[in-house]
Amino acid sequence: MGLFSLNYATGLFLGQATQQLGFELKDHNFRHRKMAGFSGLPTKGKNGIVAGGLTAFVVGVYIYTMRAVGGTDEIQVAINKFEEEKAMKEDAPKT
Repeated sequence: MGLFSLNYATGLFLGQATQQLGFELKDHNFRHRKMAGFSGLPTKGKNGIVAGGLTAFVVGVYIYTMRAVGGTDEIQVAINKFEEEKAMKEDAPKT
């Protein structure tokens, strides 16, 4: 069942339920409304907004995760330690 059919079925259900309860709907075209603010945008504009939102979400999760786990680069720490040990061995007198 597509999104249109689901919205249409939901609209029909709400319309029937309100009529059975005795409420009169002043707006008979409520099933065909679009999201406010997005109807005038071209498809690329809508895709750009979605892409920007997803990118912001992913960057936010990455930053949060790095702060939560400490954010240290373990490989770089190991490389630095190895280089220090190597330099100490080279500086040691040969016997």
